[in-house]
Amino acid sequence: MCFRRNFFGYSDAISAVNPIVQKLPPDDVEAYLEDFITEVENLETVTIENLNNNGEKTIREFHKIFIVVASKP
Repeated sequence: MCFRRNFFGYSDAISAVNPIVQKLPPDDVEAYLEDFITEVENLETVTIENLNNNGEKTIREFHKIFIVVASKP
């Protein structure tokens, strides 16, 4: 499965679901997100692209989905 989005959308998504961001002081949120994205850039499952050569980066994430369904006999 592949997801593609621009960096602005990616940082918004991180802020929305990451409980750490919500607990940080407002002055520290931007620095945290920059550090987070820097670490994401180093992951093997992520590709950073510049599709339009306009300086706007797009991030592509590849995920393997593993689904388990279990029930008691």
